Amino acid sequence: MLGRQSAPRDQEPSAESVHIIFCAGGAPSEIELWQSLLDDFARENPGISVELRQLPADSDQQHAYYTTLLGSGQPDVDVMRLDVIWVPEFVDAGWLAPLDASALETNDFLSFASRVDSYRGVWFAVPWNVDAGVLYYRKDLLHEAGIDRVPETWRELTDAVRRIRRLDNAPREGFVWQGRQYEGLACVYLEQVMSRGGSLDPRDEFARGAHLEALTYLRALIERKVSPANTASAMDEERAREMFQNGDAVFMRNWPYAWSLLNAEYSPVAGKVGIAALPRGKGGASTGALGGWHLAIPVTSAHKEAAQGLIVFLASAKVQEELAARLNWLPTRLSVWNSPQLAQMAPQVMALKEVAPTATPRPAIPSYPALSLAVQEIVSGVLVGRLSPDEACDRLEAKLKEFR
Repeated sequence: MLGRQSAPRDQEPSAESVHIIFCAGGAPSEIELWQSLLDDFARENPGISVELRQLPADSDQQHAYYTTLLGSGQPDVDVMRLDVIWVPEFVDAGWLAPLDASALETNDFLSFASRVDSYRGVWFAVPWNVDAGVLYYRKDLLHEAGIDRVPETWRELTDAVRRIRRLDNAPREGFVWQGRQYEGLACVYLEQVMSRGGSLDPRDEFARGAHLEALTYLRALIERKVSPANTASAMDEERAREMFQNGDAVFMRNWPYAWSLLNAEYSPVAGKVGIAALPRGKGGASTGALGGWHLAIPVTSAHKEAAQGLIVFLASAKVQEELAARLNWLPTRLSVWNSPQLAQMAPQVMALKEVAPTATPRPAIPSYPALSLAVQEIVSGVLVGRLSPDEACDRLEAKLKEFR
């Protein structure tokens, strides 16, 4: 089993108490805070004990675990942390239980963050946090190279790398991003295509020019050594973050979670990092892939009332403020964004207030996981030189038609 649990399900504290399992995977800093929050909930609700079942941080492994578990119909989990792209799939499969919307104050959720959570007036999940792809940069190196503003186009980014490499203290890499064949690559490619006026939605017209430019650009980053040689074989969020944090790259595409790690006391780049919207391409606008994680109850849960109580607690404004301050999570509640406390607790999150609403969602279709796998394989073929950009465009166009 992929999940790690602290105690067997049948070891409940007493006959009167309810024991529920919260299932999630994430970075060590996230796991630590989640455990603290679950302990807080248990103290406030003496009749309920909560167990954190930790899954691997890799989202593809989490998805495989959930589909196997839920497909078996076993009542083994009570609350799940789900990637936004899984919610339509799980609802379509009949795996999620309806939620009590009134207890969750769903009117307070940002519409772009909760668009996949309700179907025909019934809520099956709630957004716990919003993610958006962003650009991290070494502001000290830009200043030293005489670059007076953050690159606003992809061409400006590669030009900035060339200028900074003339410095004696230039990092060995220019731009790090998620190029390994997994969901992170699908997000990177979505951003590249959308920033050039294209789309990955099968229902939209195929913009061949945007796809061709995106594929050519990504391949050139590796061929021209702007990005690491192992980008296509090894680069995910954490590999990119570690490289950037060690001072080995000028720019990085990643998610907001990295901010607190980059600026920790032990970080070699603390105080030297800036964060901005991703650049745009020709004919497009700046956009980051809309990510985020949602909370839901499996239809098989034997403790739905207690599970609902945990979701109400975890999705509350108070908890979202703490998650923003300690993990740099972007809140999903309008009241939190408008809260004076947020500006005091997490000024770096407030800096992204205008970025999140412009993020581009991945196609909200039940078959998106299968579509993503196909896109990843084709784009990866270009990065490793197995396919030319033209060949990849032909395959992408044909594959997208299959999902209409």
